[in-house]
Amino acid sequence: MASVTRPFCGSCDRIGLTADGQIRTCLFALREYDVRTALRSGASDEDVARLVAAAVWRKQPGHLINSPFFHQPERGMSAIGG
Repeated sequence: MASVTRPFCGSCDRIGLTADGQIRTCLFALREYDVRTALRSGASDEDVARLVAAAVWRKQPGHLINSPFFHQPERGMSAIGG
């Protein structure tokens, strides 16, 4: 099912990890969570789990692509590894 023409955002449980180590809670998310820096600085598994949990808790209920409030993310899918 296409998420733009028939949105399923309300029940979406997906997150993604970009090619450069950023967690994205939606392909159209405006915010990213930097897991690469955490891992490279020696973060524990618990620290990384907290970072992922914080990202998931902040996941927006939808991308608003068909709304006048929609803002295109700065990085397109080709820049994030999609």
